[in-house]
Amino acid sequence: MAYDRDEYSRYVGGKWFEGKPARPPEAWERERDKWSKSREFGNQFRDGMCQMLGRTQETGWTTENYYKSEAGKRFHDAAHHVVQHAMEFKAGRVGEDALKQLKKDARALRDGWTIEWFTVAGARIDSAVVDKMRELTQKFPGQFTVVEVTKEQFAQAIAIGKELAKNREAQQLQKARENEIARNLEAGKQLEAEKAELRKQVEEQARQLQEARERGRGVEVEPLRAAHAKMLGDLEKIREAEREQAREMLQAAGHTPQQIQAMETVLEQGREDQRKDVVLGIEAIAATVEREDQARAASEAAEQAREQERAAREAAEKERAEYLSRLQRQGIPGEVVKILGLGQAEAPSAAVRRDPDGQAPRVERGHGYGPERSRGINRDR
Repeated sequence: MAYDRDEYSRYVGGKWFEGKPARPPEAWERERDKWSKSREFGNQFRDGMCQMLGRTQETGWTTENYYKSEAGKRFHDAAHHVVQHAMEFKAGRVGEDALKQLKKDARALRDGWTIEWFTVAGARIDSAVVDKMRELTQKFPGQFTVVEVTKEQFAQAIAIGKELAKNREAQQLQKARENEIARNLEAGKQLEAEKAELRKQVEEQARQLQEARERGRGVEVEPLRAAHAKMLGDLEKIREAEREQAREMLQAAGHTPQQIQAMETVLEQGREDQRKDVVLGIEAIAATVEREDQARAASEAAEQAREQERAAREAAEKERAEYLSRLQRQGIPGEVVKILGLGQAEAPSAAVRRDPDGQAPRVERGHGYGPERSRGINRDR
């Protein structure tokens, strides 16, 4: 079931406020459609009669006029505020709902307005409404009038009203097209301005980088990184706007989806060829940022290695000093400790960790004067 849930909710809320039961959604939708068609038919009658009577916008008449009085709000089908003249058109049956309008019209009549009600010959009018009309006619002679339209006049008014509605719809469609064209032209100008601005930014950044290289100056990476990110984002926005603009143009030309897809690819390639220098400029900026990042990483690694070497040297010096101090505490003469200190180029623990040739110390067996060698000598005797 397809219906406007918000509109239906407002309808239910209004009925609740009035203390009346609300129709189910299906019944409400049928009644709404019926009312909409009836309203459209009534508008055609109104517009046709106004045209036939010469009471048009050009002569100072307007439709759906709001009038406020002590009796409440009232909307007249057409009115001329300067001369205080209003009209109400009833294209079919006139039920008791019209009584509320007539009571409000009584207030307007007392305020000096002239009001005409137009009904169709043969249409059913509720007796209470007839009585109220007669009352107002007698009470406000010359101010309140009921005009009965013949069936021929009614048919003529409906025909004119339909033609006016058709012309109005055509004018609205033409206006919408003109507005769309104007928006597209403005969007096109804006897009061209954005493309020119991006090109200008890329060229200016390239000039600054070239000048820094020629003068041997360093590059501030973070501002350059931010500029590159902005340029990349602007380029993508431009590309998306161009795609949408091309798609709308091809659709307006009546091409099929398959044709549009194939032509979009060709058009996009052409656009990319035209801004190849801009894309290359942005890529060059990205390459500069990457080189600077690598150089900074290498510098940080070298600094870290130097820091580690310094820390190792300080640790060795500290160990050497502690070693010499320990020798002094063990009673070794100061002259000997001094000689040992001068001859010791590294921490004592380093000598244990490696041989003079840099290899780990080894223990080899079978050399010297152990029991095995002694037994060999004895056997030779």
